[in-house]
Amino acid sequence: MNSLAYYAYMPAEDYFPGDCAAIQTERGLSLLTLTENDPEARVWHTAEDFKVYAEVPYEYLEGKVSAFCLPHMGFVAEDWPVLLPIFAGGAALFYTFSRVLPKKLYQPKYGRKPGEEAENGADT
Repeated sequence: MNSLAYYAYMPAEDYFPGDCAAIQTERGLSLLTLTENDPEARVWHTAEDFKVYAEVPYEYLEGKVSAFCLPHMGFVAEDWPVLLPIFAGGAALFYTFSRVLPKKLYQPKYGRKPGEEAENGADT
């Protein structure tokens, strides 16, 4: 519940057991794993809350969830206007500290130092 996921429409007949699907229910949009197809009844069986198997009609399937899914991050999409100043403030602080903090020049332990020439004069 409350995941931030990308899903794309797909016909109900093209799903396979184990696919994660976005399903429109009376409680809203849910992400559920499909376990078994029943083409005669036009329903998919799914492991819903606490392993109670539910039947989902083909018409309730909204789409197949792609590889992009962030569990428990749905509040970002719901509260975006509130979180935008927080993200902007964090980016401003990061930029400020990257300019203010002293930068240490990298000195390699092995090989040439920056600005040194090779022994034979070649730049390799």
